[in-house]
Amino acid sequence: MINIWICRFALTVITLGVIAALSVNLDRAHSPSLTGIVAASPPEALLLTANVDQVFVSQNETIQLKVSLRNNTKKTVYVTESNPLADYKIEVRNQDGTLAPPTKEGQKQLSFSLWSTRRLSVAIEPGQEMNQAFEINKIYAMPTGMYKITVRRKVTTEFCKQTVELTSNVVRVRVTD
Repeated sequence: MINIWICRFALTVITLGVIAALSVNLDRAHSPSLTGIVAASPPEALLLTANVDQVFVSQNETIQLKVSLRNNTKKTVYVTESNPLADYKIEVRNQDGTLAPPTKEGQKQLSFSLWSTRRLSVAIEPGQEMNQAFEINKIYAMPTGMYKITVRRKVTTEFCKQTVELTSNVVRVRVTD
């Protein structure tokens, strides 16, 4: 009976010690003096770029958004591959700054992307590039007007194995009648 009590007491002390250690680490992670270290920006040589073939398109033309992730660093970086619409966060805003809503087909694709169970860790060696293309106006409703498109993607650096989010350049597109 005493042995059971000692074991329970020891487990409680160990558990409280682990919880205390975790809370100290969490406090350090949110500490203003360390925020810059925890949320450090990625190396500038790791580039996420976006472009379109045509800046002026008619409403019935397909807008092909091409996205490239290039590793110009000297270290290997890692990305998790699942569904491209889950991997790349695409933001389409009209001239008023309002987010473009998904089309019916786009809503289905975006919903499906969230349920993707495939998760592959893919290494991008120094000098390598990954490319992806999206028919952006099939995913988002883009009636006549001016649009700004930005893409985000998370990558993990080999150094410190830290996850960072990259943001692409802004792509401007004008949709005409």
